Amino acid sequence: AGTGLARQSHRAGNCHPFRLSAPMSTILIIDDNSTVATALDVLLSLEDWRVKVALSPEAGLAVLAEGGIDLVIQDMNFSADTTS
Repeated sequence: AGTGLARQSHRAGNCHPFRLSAPMSTILIIDDNSTVATALDVLLSLEDWRVKVALSPEAGLAVLAEGGIDLVIQDMNFSADTTS
């Protein structure tokens, strides 16, 4: 069982200290800024992550309800003209 996180060695050029152990694990990105969401999608896809994007908290909850999400990266500020 466990959390699915596996500690990886920094030897042999591996600069990723933690990875989900299952191949093609799925990350959900929840961010109302489509530019940020797209940038994260591209970056994570290059590292062999399966990525799903939701542009609102409600859409993110809907994706979570479908299941199959291993990790969530969420914007904590969804209100216009505010800072976190």
